[in-house]
Amino acid sequence: MNSFKKILNNRFFFPVLVILWGIVSVLFFEKLPANNGLGWDGYRYALIVQELLLSSAVDNYTVLRIFPPSLVHSILKLLYVEPSAAHIINSFHVLNTLSIAVAAFFFKKCLAQFSISPENQLIAFVLLLFNYAIANFTYYYPVMTDSVAFCVSAIMLYCYLRKQTLNLFLLTIIGAFTWPSLLLQGVLLILFPYENNYPVKTFNSRIRFGFSLFSCVYLFVLIAYFVFYSGQDNEVYGVPKIDQNLIFTSAIGILLLFYFLPQLLFNKAFYYPVSWFTKRTLISLVTCAVIVVIIFVAKDWLNYSNRQSHYYNLQHQLTTSMVFGMAKPLISVVSHSTYFGSLFVLLIVLWNPFTKEVHALGKGWAFFLFINLFLFGLKTESRAIINVVPWLVFGLTIVLNQKPRNKWFSLAIVCFNILSTKMWLSVNYGSANGGLDNRGAALFPDQGFFLNFGNRMSEKMWLIQLGLTIAFGIIIYFLIKTNEYGKPRKL
Repeated sequence: MNSFKKILNNRFFFPVLVILWGIVSVLFFEKLPANNGLGWDGYRYALIVQELLLSSAVDNYTVLRIFPPSLVHSILKLLYVEPSAAHIINSFHVLNTLSIAVAAFFFKKCLAQFSISPENQLIAFVLLLFNYAIANFTYYYPVMTDSVAFCVSAIMLYCYLRKQTLNLFLLTIIGAFTWPSLLLQGVLLILFPYENNYPVKTFNSRIRFGFSLFSCVYLFVLIAYFVFYSGQDNEVYGVPKIDQNLIFTSAIGILLLFYFLPQLLFNKAFYYPVSWFTKRTLISLVTCAVIVVIIFVAKDWLNYSNRQSHYYNLQHQLTTSMVFGMAKPLISVVSHSTYFGSLFVLLIVLWNPFTKEVHALGKGWAFFLFINLFLFGLKTESRAIINVVPWLVFGLTIVLNQKPRNKWFSLAIVCFNILSTKMWLSVNYGSANGGLDNRGAALFPDQGFFLNFGNRMSEKMWLIQLGLTIAFGIIIYFLIKTNEYGKPRKL
């Protein structure tokens, strides 16, 4: 047992494990066949690798993800390697594997700073790495920017806890051209630096209700306008339309989620004027203004042809969140659980202690999580929130580290995450040869890939994965409610 603990405590254990997994995945796992393995978004990134700023793929959306393909372009040019599709794919395989390994390295250092036990470190890495998003999708569809965004966010976590403002400044600029929401993340973390032993003062019930009600009213207005009044629906091939028979159940499910989300902000100490009007806050505000100016000037300079994309449009972002999230009841939760494993189920079950722990970690952490989940949490293409995953896992690990658990708890998490990876299931799509069902969802073999994304799940796959998610939630709830001796205790 001591030898096992020594292995887990070695800072290079998980990074080496990631590299070995990457080698096995590249050699033996399935690969996306679309566009010679480049995929759809990946095809555009490949054009940037080949032609850089001269590429027709550069517009006001892709320019905010230009760092990874530009890095690959520079490396291939330095090594005098032709930027063919095969070389680009292999380069992204290396980049993705190294990105995840580096993320694991810095995440391990964060866990060590908080003296997390070896058992809970193991659970943390299962939650962080052993899921469909990291263990499967990364190597099936390599020419993407997800892994680099995941890495930048994990390093941000380390720099935030170590109060390294200059490094956060640099990471925010890199992140802004890797994953657009990393700009907002970095600005909030710089504006509200980490403080040890942050005070926690609870609001009274009326103010807490006001926060939650405002969140629900905002979302209700969006749903009422975009879905009920404007009648907007899914018009993308292979994406099912809103189930009109369950539309009110879907709306109630979304409003319920957004009722509890503002609990992240329920710390009175966040709003004390003395903590806002300080010299440090003024310096941070100036730093953030400099970052925003640099990024907006650079964004326009890089996109000198001024090409526009509808993906960059705010209305597009809002409507896709609303409409896709309304397709079926709790489709966002099902999608996140399918994509990231047991993490989001644990968050729902442990939401109250989790939010209390976030309060103690400071307002930068709380505001960043709230705004990201508020704006992008409904997106049923769950990869949109991959940047928040290291932070969610870390906060949840602190909660799990505080109390003993039933001995079956860890096993249940591992089993659900194995199910979520679906390694045994062929995901190669059939080039739309399978056709669509009566609700507009792709049938198998296409559905083998699309069942991992909430906006493209068929009704049958949604029901199966909803059932598994609910069953796991019930099991976890009762395992948490009983201690190691089988006696009930409070959550």
